[in-house]
Amino acid sequence: MPKITALLAFRNEERYLPGFFAHLQPYVSEFVVFDDGSTDRSAEVARAQPRAVVLSRTHERSYPPHYFEVDNRRTLLHAALERAAEWVLCCDADERYELDFLRRLREITAAGRLCAFALKVRDLWDSVDAYRVDGYWGDKAKYVLFPLTPFTTYHPSHALHTRWMPPHVECCPENILDFNIYHLVSLRREARAARLRKFKQIDPDSVYQPRIGYDYLADESGLATEKIPPGKEFELLPQDRHLFE
Repeated sequence: MPKITALLAFRNEERYLPGFFAHLQPYVSEFVVFDDGSTDRSAEVARAQPRAVVLSRTHERSYPPHYFEVDNRRTLLHAALERAAEWVLCCDADERYELDFLRRLREITAAGRLCAFALKVRDLWDSVDAYRVDGYWGDKAKYVLFPLTPFTTYHPSHALHTRWMPPHVECCPENILDFNIYHLVSLRREARAARLRKFKQIDPDSVYQPRIGYDYLADESGLATEKIPPGKEFELLPQDRHLFE
C-alpha cells in the first residue's frame, strides 16, 4: 500500500491539535508537521504524538499570521520527499475529514490514479452537525491529497491562499471527490469575526483574494444551513469535545 504522510503547519493551535492527530492516526503512515514559532503548548503536543516528525522555526521578531505559509509548505513537502512519502494529505489543525473518506483513503491512493484530489469544504455554522451552504459557502472545494514527486518550482514566498501542490501538479474539477472536510473554526460567531479581523489586517486590500474579499466571513444575509447527512459525519472524538461545549 502507498505510504501516506499527513502534513501540517501550525502556530498556536494547542486547542485543535489533540483532535487533529487523534482523528488521523489510524489512517496515515506518519505525520510531518511544522511549528511556526508557537508560544503555547502546540509544539509539546505535536512532539508527544506517535509517528510524528516535528520541524520548527523560532522568530526573533513578530510576523503576521500566514507570513511564512508558502515557505512552511515547501519545507514540509521536501521533508516528506526525504522520508519517501508516496502520497501526502495536506491539513489544517482546525479541519476534520469525513470518516468515510478516511476509511477509503488507502483505496483511493492505491487505485493508480496519479492526480490531485479535492474534497468539499463544509464550514460548521452555530452547530456541530450543520454547515453553511448558501452562495460562496456551497461551492468550496480544496485539493488536499496528491502523489508526491520531486519539484523545483513552487509558489512565491509570503503569498496567501495558494494551493499545497507544486505548480506542475494538475488540478481537475473531475477530481473533486464526494467527501467533506469540516471546518471547525467557523462554528462560533466570535471565531468567525476574529478570522475576518485577521485577514483584513494581513491583506487589507484583498490582493490575494480579490474576487470575494473577506467580508463574507461575517455576512449572514441569505444564510442557509444544512444538517450533515447520514453517512457523511466526521468522528467527534473526546479530544475535540471542548470545542463544541
